[in-house]
Amino acid sequence: MSTRTTSPNTSNAQLFSGSSNMVSNPMNEQSYDDEEQDEVLDSASETSTTINDHEPFETLQHKIAEIAGQLAPGTIEVTRMESGGFHRIVGVTISLPPKKWSLAWIAVCIDLHIKLPTWVRSLFARFKIIDTNAENSKKYIFRIPHNGEGNAYSMEHDVATHAFARTHLDLPVPDVVTFDSTSDNVIKSSYMVQERLPGENLQLVWTELTHAQRLSVMRRIIELMSQMQGLTSDIPGVIAPQNDASATNKFPIDGIANEVRHMRDFPTSPNKPQTTFELLIFLCESRIEWDKANPHSDFVAPHLWKMHKMIRTLHDLGFLPDDEKFHFAHLDLYPRNILVTVPEDGSDSDCVDITGVLDWDATFTYFVPAFMAYRSPFWAWNTGKDSTEAETKESLAWQDPDTEENKDMKKLFEELASDQWKRYAFTPEYALARRMYNYLRLGYQSNQDEEEAEKIVRDWNNLHHQAFLSDSFLMTGYDEGFYSGSDEDDSEDDE
Repeated sequence: MSTRTTSPNTSNAQLFSGSSNMVSNPMNEQSYDDEEQDEVLDSASETSTTINDHEPFETLQHKIAEIAGQLAPGTIEVTRMESGGFHRIVGVTISLPPKKWSLAWIAVCIDLHIKLPTWVRSLFARFKIIDTNAENSKKYIFRIPHNGEGNAYSMEHDVATHAFARTHLDLPVPDVVTFDSTSDNVIKSSYMVQERLPGENLQLVWTELTHAQRLSVMRRIIELMSQMQGLTSDIPGVIAPQNDASATNKFPIDGIANEVRHMRDFPTSPNKPQTTFELLIFLCESRIEWDKANPHSDFVAPHLWKMHKMIRTLHDLGFLPDDEKFHFAHLDLYPRNILVTVPEDGSDSDCVDITGVLDWDATFTYFVPAFMAYRSPFWAWNTGKDSTEAETKESLAWQDPDTEENKDMKKLFEELASDQWKRYAFTPEYALARRMYNYLRLGYQSNQDEEEAEKIVRDWNNLHHQAFLSDSFLMTGYDEGFYSGSDEDDSEDDE
């Protein structure tokens, strides 16, 4: 499955490189031997290639090797990896040439002048005279957008976000080695090359960890989330490409863009100081205007009108204070994006080290309202539940866990998290605000989104009978100036 290609700068070190079948599959929860894993990745690749109109790996690997040849001299190995939701992932290992006068260097020189017998060359490979370990190799990850263009933000935004995180946070963030935001290259697509960090994917090992080891991970996650919460801004949005990552007092910010491809004409939030209330009102009113101009507005707009009333009520009740800052947050901080090193069997240590935090793209990482940044990692005390439910069902944050170990995990969070964090994490109004924010930002993509909008309104009505959102609240309220601040119809709408 692996492909070894020699870059133009490569020495004859590759003559002694033993063949290997390196297939990395970090997101798959099962383990396979080489033959089984080949079949799994072959099947996954065919499906991914068909769905995303990808170039087959068999031809792509040679183009990747051509780009990798410009990174460092050595033997290049291109490795197929499982794709993510937004990117095709390809691994690259460059085994560096041997140092001068080393045993490997001498062996290469001899072979250049005297053709060594096959058994001698096999012996060199067997005993790894030319090794491919971390000290003698460089490892990279190529990230290629599925659609060739990336998300709503430019790749420059993603690079700026990585640089900002590496500079302002004491976290293991992968370095961006190089990138091309155009399709004017050999693979005909934009791409980013990152250093490949060590460690195992937490999603794969979580259920294998001891209880003490899981608690160790929880402590570290609380620490790193607290670091991000400490970075604040008066402006919501993503780190701008012109950002100087070394600056400590100023970081240019671009507004929040919509992530749905068919809504790319949706307006971006203004990159100026504002309150959380003003941001939410902007997102909601922009969605209303957009939906009025599109065919499906009859289905979606009624929910948006009610959400507008929700925002105003949250503000009136003090849940959206005007002096509240926006906080830097990683909105996809789940086990699938965390790398760890686990103590070897027999070790007395229960400390699991986090060696990598991944996916710092602008889509998920930017300055958000406080209620988004202070969401709890409640997936950690819902081990055993469906992974999607454990990540998304907000009520699981404050409900009593179903096992003693899960109860210990929640108790640890309650002991270490600040009172402010717990207030945002466990208050039902903030849970509804998070769901509403995601709906407003991500837009209408399927019937499931319409169902979620209905649930948000229904849950609000169950929580606040005094601010009931009735079905009689129609567009006339908007046309008569309701959204500009008029309170004439408030009493009727609240009945």
